[in-house]
Amino acid sequence: MNKPKRLFLLLLVSMVTLAAQSQVRLGLFGGPHSSSVLEQNSIPGWDTTTKKHYSNSSGVHIGVLLDVPLGKNFYLQPGVGYTSKGNKYAINNDSAHSLLTDTVFYSKTLSINYIEIPLYLTYKLPLSASHKSSFFISAGPYFGFYYNGNTSTQSKIYSTSTYTNTTVNLPVGKGVEQYRTSDMGVNARAGFELGSFVLNGYFSRGLTSFYTASYSGTFQHQAVGASIGFWLSKTEARVPKPKDTDKDGIPDNQDLCPRQPGIAKYNGCPIPDTDHDGINDEQDSCKNIPGVAKYHGCPIPDTDGDGINDGDEVNGTGRACTTAATPVCYHTNPLLADTDNDGVWDYTEVRTGSDPTNAASLNLAAAMDSVTVSPASFTMIVNSLTNLASVQLTVTGHLIDNRTIDLTSTTRGTNYTSSDLGICNFGIPDGRVFASTAGSCTITI
Repeated sequence: MNKPKRLFLLLLVSMVTLAAQSQVRLGLFGGPHSSSVLEQNSIPGWDTTTKKHYSNSSGVHIGVLLDVPLGKNFYLQPGVGYTSKGNKYAINNDSAHSLLTDTVFYSKTLSINYIEIPLYLTYKLPLSASHKSSFFISAGPYFGFYYNGNTSTQSKIYSTSTYTNTTVNLPVGKGVEQYRTSDMGVNARAGFELGSFVLNGYFSRGLTSFYTASYSGTFQHQAVGASIGFWLSKTEARVPKPKDTDKDGIPDNQDLCPRQPGIAKYNGCPIPDTDHDGINDEQDSCKNIPGVAKYHGCPIPDTDGDGINDGDEVNGTGRACTTAATPVCYHTNPLLADTDNDGVWDYTEVRTGSDPTNAASLNLAAAMDSVTVSPASFTMIVNSLTNLASVQLTVTGHLIDNRTIDLTSTTRGTNYTSSDLGICNFGIPDGRVFASTAGSCTITI
């Protein structure tokens, strides 16, 4: 038994054994094809005078394939089989050429047979929910080993009107006018699997030169055909796995957020974060107010309510710093809204550029939004018993933080003037207006 036969039998037994001991399927395949030889050479005029006399020859391929699932509809399909390749050459001479060459016609058929080992990567597109029927495409390399071959020649001699028919085995080796013992190329298949039955188109193209001519040239096989086949083991009906786009274990048809991983409690959506502070509602004690993890989703507390949270007051960070190009930061008392007791709360001082720890630095004008005086107008009637009449004015400053400050005292920088001190003059406490004589006056503050 020659080496190709032993190789074929060894591979066949191995594949049958593997298929019997695993979930891998074994199939039989075969069919006809049309074979040709792609010759490239440098002989002058060959393409126009000689190439036209070559034609395809008929051949067959038959073998076995394994079907090894890789996942996601991809399969590895190694195999082993027998294939016949070759071509035909034929020339029919007219009378003149018959007389000149003493040949009426001449034909030569090359038949060369291989044991081939293909290796396909196959993708199957399911055509049914059970995956029993599919459209598939396959491609991959093949490795061929010379099995046997011959050339068959037929001719008719003009001068004797006799026919000749000879068959010669192919010379094998690496020498001139010899055929190599190995071949390599690529195969491609496309077709349909209908249960265990397979029908597909077939294409094969050699990549190496299988013959060494006496002139410079390359010779490569090509075959185009069809195959039918049968898987010897049945495909188990597969229950299609529900689509789960976000891979959260909840099928898309039950998932209200199919593109965001979530949990069943929220119908496949993530745990909500109502205040968008990065802390989900199940861990957030202040679901509607943005906060930080340290305080369980609540804001950092502002114990004294001065607009600067406790952390910034203690550390001299955040709102305890001015917004100038070169910020100035202050360490204020988190338990006192007005650390320096100047009547303006700490954050308002920082906003207006004064030092919340130094009462002397207060920029009251910057902190002020408006000033009101109460009463805005008044009439004084002299008391006949005391011979006195007076009104107490109250001056109120409205700050930019919506708070108010009492500015009645002159210590706040408030000044009082009268258009006629003979009619209206001032006394103690600040803001007290006394009537002197009858008349009218204007108080300016």
